[in-house]
Formats: sequence, C-alpha cells, structure tokens
Amino acid sequence: MDGHALVADESSVFIAVSGKSSATQVIDVWAKAPVTPLGARFGIVVRYQDANNLTKLEVDAGRQVISVVDVIGGVASERVTNADLHDFDSHAWHEYRLERRYCRLEIRIDGRFAASCTISDKPGRAGLFSLRTGAAFSAYAATEHVNLWGAGLRDLGRELHADRRLVIDGGVRSSGVCPVTLELAYPLVSNRFVLDFAGQTSRGQALLSLGEYRLSGTASSVEFMRNGKSLPSTPEPARLRVFEDNVRRDRSGRAVLTIRIEALNGTMRLHLRGKTWQVPFADNAARARITLDRASLTGYERTSLESSIEARSASGN
Repeated sequence: MDGHALVADESSVFIAVSGKSSATQVIDVWAKAPVTPLGARFGIVVRYQDANNLTKLEVDAGRQVISVVDVIGGVASERVTNADLHDFDSHAWHEYRLERRYCRLEIRIDGRFAASCTISDKPGRAGLFSLRTGAAFSAYAATEHVNLWGAGLRDLGRELHADRRLVIDGGVRSSGVCPVTLELAYPLVSNRFVLDFAGQTSRGQALLSLGEYRLSGTASSVEFMRNGKSLPSTPEPARLRVFEDNVRRDRSGRAVLTIRIEALNGTMRLHLRGKTWQVPFADNAARARITLDRASLTGYERTSLESSIEARSASGN
C-alpha cells in the first residue's frame, strides 16, 4: 500500500474482484500508473464471471488508448476503442466512472464522456486489474444502481413484473383502459427507489402497496395508510416546507408526482414534494406493488443502500 492507495506489483498480473454479481452498477475509482519501456496497462473489471467470461475497461497509457474488451467463452473482442486521449498524463491521478445498465456501458474520465458501447448482459462482479504495471488505485466503490427514463424505459421489464401488457408512450402504462399492476423485482429493504408518475387524465392515480402500508397518490393529493387508517406526515423544517402548492408538470403538460422510498435497519422512509413519512418496517422480503390507474410510470431509479466497499479478494500470477 502507498498511503491510502492500492499499488499493484509491476512484475505480475493482478486482478481483484469483490461484491455481489450484478448487471447494474456504477463503478468509481481514482487511478494512476507509471509508463515504463514495457508500457502501462491497467483498468477496471466491469463483469467478472471467470477467466473466460469477463468485461474490462483497459487503459493503455503507453499508447494513450482506452478500450472495452468483452470476453465470452474465452473469445475476446474489442467493443470500443478511444484513441483521442492526447496529453493524457498517466502519472497523475484520474477519476474513472463506469455506469453499466445491463448490456450498455458508459465511461467517463475526469467527469468527461470518453466512450460508450454494448457489452454482454450477463451479471458479474466488479473490480480492478493491472498487467505487469505498478498501477495505483484509490477510493474504489461499486454501487448497485440503475436509472431508467426516456428510451431507457425499454429495460424496465428487467426490474418488474406486470399482470397485463405494457406500452411505452411517454412512460410505461397499461396497453388498454384497465389498470395495470406492477411488482418490483427487488425487495424494499436495503434499497432506495425513486418513482416518477404522470397522470394521463386529471383523475389518474398511482396506488402503492408497501408491505402492510398503502399509498394513494395523484398530482394534487397523497394519502398514506396502515390498516385503513391515514398516517400523518412528519413535520419538515421551515426551510423545506412548500409555500406554494403548484402542480408540477412534464413537457407534455401532464401532472407529475415523484415518490422516493427507502427501507433499512427496520425503518421505511417515504418522501414526496412537501411530505415525509418514517415508519417501522421489518418485512425483508416485501416488494412494492404499484397499480397504475389512468397513469404512467415515467421514471424509475434503484440504488442499493448496502455498503459497496467490501473486503477485496485478489489473485495474481
């Protein structure tokens, strides 16, 4: 270790992966590497199943090139290469952010877009690697996260199950006039969900079943209940209170309602514009059920609340 950095052995191949297998992650890390006569190759593992099935972002600092390599069944292929890294100083620290949404990968370096491509949609663990390069890594974090809106809503079927056919038309809604019920694939506990709804008519509403709790929401009113009894919201600080009760609308003029739900350590919190609830919640297996009645789900975001920094397992040869 060099201070707070993990430094790879330049005489061997180093790879370290950790965490749960996933197809939706945001990976952040700071890295630098000295360039020797043998070059400098290091990077980030996006998907690791085994040595014959993985995806990685490889930084070739000697040639000032980055590439995404997808290995499937032992056959490697370059998905994208970016050679436009002029004046790239690999000796200096650079921030890398990789956002994976199933088969789509986007790469940013120092906050700037660097590349995007399609990769295998198979889940895998994330980590770091170095090929006989004394690369240094710091502030590594892999967070389970996915954000679906606009064209990204086509992946929503991976996140939930519906009791009838859905269509995407400025959001996800029932294909007919009858309400549709959606069940999220991931449990409420240890996750944060941000859900955007838009009413197709002035009477459009979303009904949420959250374990023993129920929430009924329209663009202008919300009611949160348990056992049929309405629960008062938690008073907010004066600086957070809403003094104007104007209805928020999207570009199509539809009334919009955003609900944030998170559950952790026996407590569930719900927040929407001007209202917050905090209630006991101990059902670890509970999943949210959403009924859309003349309403659309226009945005979906899921983030794991579990620690993304775990003990690393490393191997080298």
